[in-house]
Amino acid sequence: MRVRRTGRVLAAAAVLAVSLPGTPAAAAPAPACTVLRVVSTSPAGPSTVELVRLPSGAVESRIPLGVEVNALGYARSQDKVYGLTRDGAAVTVGRDGELTRLGPVRTTDRRGLDRATAGAVFGNRWYVQRGDDLYVIDIDPGSDGYLSAVRGADLWPAPFTSGIDDFDFAGGRLYGVTSTWPFSERVVRIDPVSGFTHPVPGP
Repeated sequence: MRVRRTGRVLAAAAVLAVSLPGTPAAAAPAPACTVLRVVSTSPAGPSTVELVRLPSGAVESRIPLGVEVNALGYARSQDKVYGLTRDGAAVTVGRDGELTRLGPVRTTDRRGLDRATAGAVFGNRWYVQRGDDLYVIDIDPGSDGYLSAVRGADLWPAPFTSGIDDFDFAGGRLYGVTSTWPFSERVVRIDPVSGFTHPVPGP
């Protein structure tokens, strides 16, 4: 999932699928994919889901959800996008924009997951950031721990973590972009076990 801010528009996106044409690599065009983008026109306003075709950027459809959704992550094996409402309730969003409310995520503390900003799915684990806390949520529908936070970590050090609005999972690590001065626009790498966060070398 990626979060982009343009003016007063807040957007979060999850890649739904990648389709590769069955032609030789030398003749194949750039891979195309569909992105489910959730857009809110105000910080606490209801979201609208858009299906966007990449690389063209064409918006195929727009469907109002009636509630704000953030911290998106695409569960490939389930072909569903998981997200959180502003009050911390879990939802799924389908390709047709249908929103299904799943209820609150069970956590071991009282803080809950309201106002979570970042999310990414790897396998049957949904990584969610709320402030400087990283939660790992079981999203295996056949598990007794479904929709419970199975593990968590404190993100540190603070200069690199407080401005991360989104991240994605790659190579066993989470990668995001921090907006905290003086490290604005730096890509950071997060260890999902220890919570240690540090900038990736290079611009």
